[in-house]
Amino acid sequence: MNKYKMILWSRSKDIGIDNMADIAYEILNGLAKYGDEIKPKYLTARKKSLAKEFVLDSDSIRFLLEKKVDKTGLKQFNHFTSQISFFSSMDEKRSSSISIFIGNCGPKFNNTCVVSLPEGFSGLTERREEFVCRFKQLIKTFRPYYGFVSNDNIKQSGDGFWLNNKPTYTHWINYYDKITAEAIGIKSVLSIVGLEEFESGYFFMLQEEPIDVDNPQHMEKQRKMNELLKL
Repeated sequence: MNKYKMILWSRSKDIGIDNMADIAYEILNGLAKYGDEIKPKYLTARKKSLAKEFVLDSDSIRFLLEKKVDKTGLKQFNHFTSQISFFSSMDEKRSSSISIFIGNCGPKFNNTCVVSLPEGFSGLTERREEFVCRFKQLIKTFRPYYGFVSNDNIKQSGDGFWLNNKPTYTHWINYYDKITAEAIGIKSVLSIVGLEEFESGYFFMLQEEPIDVDNPQHMEKQRKMNELLKL
């Protein structure tokens, strides 16, 4: 079973709680607009039976961020960081999970947004164009240096998604800010990979369809792109 995730990494920055709440609300509200498949409907709990429905509004987001604050980091660094997480359905097969880590300003950690997509997610098939637009909206809101849609079944590298200041391989959907693009040297192959200048970086899709690990043509196309970009 191919399992896909939207992953966005944003550079550490010093932002206050009001800005954090605005960013988190815009992300979550954007996901909710897509529909129930990725709507942040329940707060993550130790057991699903304990999970509570979440009313999505800006005041609730701020309250939750304050409740989930990293108190150790706040005490040690006098800075507010928080991680909040949700899921969309009590039906495991139909449920997505959403996690946002925000407020980090130290050099060792990213701000992150991760959305694990449910089985049979419509954005991979009949609503693909709408899904791509939603991903681009996340880029506008979260301003990542690296964003992508991964397939969990692709294990190209023991080094994960990032090594030596650049990605380790190409995904189905990719976004690089200009610093990341320069580390890859991607400008030399602009016309070949079909890059689109977007926000403060570059966006491109490997192909129209999501990468399927059981499709040899997909895997070969990914391999050739990895070689082209020297990843």
